[in-house]
Amino acid sequence: MKRIKRLFTSEGVDRETYVRFVEIYGTTEGVFLGRDFVETGEVPHNFFTHLRTAFSLRQTVDYSFVGDVTEEDARENIGSAGEFLNFTLDYLCEKWLLEG
Repeated sequence: MKRIKRLFTSEGVDRETYVRFVEIYGTTEGVFLGRDFVETGEVPHNFFTHLRTAFSLRQTVDYSFVGDVTEEDARENIGSAGEFLNFTLDYLCEKWLLEG
């Protein structure tokens, strides 16, 4: 968690804003990823799209009686998650926030 806070600070997101979003949304993933990293070009837009798709599929599976998620959907999302993880690890190492 300290690394995440340090990353937000390094990108100019003040602590008060970070805490406010965590209190309101319980999380910062979509809010900060989209606004502070995708819009500025730090993170490729396709990762944001994959995150939103995965969240939508999860909501469908967990809370809806209509609609199915296929094995192919699951495999695609697992592949996208792997790509995002690799990008994130490289990004954090590049920013000196994680030792590679």
